[in-house]
Amino acid sequence: MKRLPSAVRKPLPKATACNHCWSLDFTSDSLTGGRKFRTLNVVDDYNQQALGIEVDYSLSALRVTRLLDPLVERYGKPERLRSDNAGPPVRA
Repeated sequence: MKRLPSAVRKPLPKATACNHCWSLDFTSDSLTGGRKFRTLNVVDDYNQQALGIEVDYSLSALRVTRLLDPLVERYGKPERLRSDNAGPPVRA
């Protein structure tokens, strides 16, 4: 993985209220038989509340939106989404 030069790196802005920024984080592990699985965790950056977790052997973009849509209905649309897998923060 390439790192940005220090001149380009900027500190991430802190969330100042609930729903200001949600972080999406993909993790993976394997079962005792060797089969790998993935999780998608959605966390509100302000209060560190886990808003949603999706677990499966494969998580497509459709699965990501199927997790996010009900969260937006329940909590409202966040100002920003943050993911270390997708580069810079994306405006929601």
